[in-house]
Amino acid sequence: MEAQPGVSSTIIGARRLTQLEDNVGAIDVKLTVEELGRLDALTKPTFGFPQNMQAIFPAIHNGGTSVNGIYGAPSSFVMEKGATPY
Repeated sequence: MEAQPGVSSTIIGARRLTQLEDNVGAIDVKLTVEELGRLDALTKPTFGFPQNMQAIFPAIHNGGTSVNGIYGAPSSFVMEKGATPY
């Protein structure tokens, strides 16, 4: 597959020559950019913890500072000065 070289499927179990020919012929199928985009949107995985927190990692790890040129705003998980923990 040229559009997504790391994505492939294996079709197992062709019993007749016509099935094998159809399977091999699938190599010639070319999807449009719109079709690929629609398939990507429909099959995009939804990640749970901790991947769903990746967007706030810079704030948690280095909140209020810049590391390697990337600024991390202060995290809402950090206690503000003068706050009481309990």
